Amino acid sequence: MKPTRLLLAAAGLIVISNALSLAGVAWNRSGTPDSQLRLSERELPFAWREFGPQENSNLALRLDWQQERRRANDWRGPDWLQRNALLELGFDELPEDGQEHYARWRLQERNALVVLEFDGPTYQRELARATAELAEARSRKAGAEHIKDLERQLQNAREQDSRLYAVAAGLDRASLRQRYPDRQRYAIVPARISASLNQQDKRWYVRGHISELRVGDLYLPLASRNALRAEYAQPEQHRARYQVELAFGQRLEPWVQDVQLEPRHD
Repeated sequence: MKPTRLLLAAAGLIVISNALSLAGVAWNRSGTPDSQLRLSERELPFAWREFGPQENSNLALRLDWQQERRRANDWRGPDWLQRNALLELGFDELPEDGQEHYARWRLQERNALVVLEFDGPTYQRELARATAELAEARSRKAGAEHIKDLERQLQNAREQDSRLYAVAAGLDRASLRQRYPDRQRYAIVPARISASLNQQDKRWYVRGHISELRVGDLYLPLASRNALRAEYAQPEQHRARYQVELAFGQRLEPWVQDVQLEPRHD
């Protein structure tokens, strides 16, 4: 094939690819969103803290989420990603225990849907847990540094940490939405789930965990970009807080609908 034809063919592929991508975006944003969450800078911090805005004109936000803690030094993963749940997600039969399995058992990974809960019961349990841990440490007169660390953890949980928690996983979108019908509190997103075999207290456990949420960086509407760019240039402790209306569309892909800056209290 002549070089000119090769170039034309390559250009045609690029045009088709871009057209398909734009069509996908349009379909995702059509109709009523699957969910709409009003989040803050706690759940949507700047995606590039290490770069100045002059190096990247497309300032973006990233989705920050957590999982509910288990007891200290318990690495078995969340309750909703234990053995039976992993089997329902399509994982192969997982070994019960025994070192002979460990040598030949390989890490597995599957596509799934994960439910994110915003400022709900899970976050309240985490606050209660942090409060109880601090009270218990004070009552037994623990070391000053330990108490100070627990005080800092509680303050961060109240004022800084994300209130967005992964709370469930599944394969059927309709079933998950039936279990979590509040579309202003619960979003469903695509994810990759991993499973591995781990030993703890001389016992073997299958551990499930979220490898990634398939949610990329979130680019801002032009109207909001300049206002947030000015805040990005400020030292972090002096930045204004903001609220973001985040919609999840037909393909469960999120996009920023609106950003509102809150008054700065220096």
